[in-house]
Amino acid sequence: MSTIKSRITGRPGRGLDLVLPGLSAHPADVELHLYGQPDEAYVRHLSEGRTNVRVHGPRSQAELHRSLGRYDVGLAVDILSDRNRDIAVTNKILTFLQSGLFLAVTETSAQRRLLGSFEGHGLLFPPDAEAFTRTLEILIERKGQIRSGRAGRHLAMSGHHWEAESAKLLTEWRRSL
Repeated sequence: MSTIKSRITGRPGRGLDLVLPGLSAHPADVELHLYGQPDEAYVRHLSEGRTNVRVHGPRSQAELHRSLGRYDVGLAVDILSDRNRDIAVTNKILTFLQSGLFLAVTETSAQRRLLGSFEGHGLLFPPDAEAFTRTLEILIERKGQIRSGRAGRHLAMSGHHWEAESAKLLTEWRRSL
């Protein structure tokens, strides 16, 4: 069974509702694992009638990173509510990449640029339920390829961490002073 990992957003309207029809259509092929402190009513809504939604409570950053090894795909569904959502890449996505997970992310300017820089690391989809269902079908079809590419994706990201990126940032700041 393929597994997809995401964090609970805590309330409706932030994107996870878009994945529900796809999850319902493929209960034997995929599981959605959610981490975080959600609103209990929202969790009931997400898991209602679905046996393939697993909710885990909050984890420390170290525990969360260790758990990523059990998953195939990192899911980030963003509804563009403001300009920042379009131009920023979330820490969640960077964590998924550093862990070697294949990405399934909604199309934003920042995420399009990111995946353009790391070809073969994920798929973009428009923020609608039908698009996610089609994307999910592609992910299920490519499960073997996604799993076999994990080590290569992890290696490709090995130099992309805060220590390396912050050194570049400091260099730019010093140059501008």
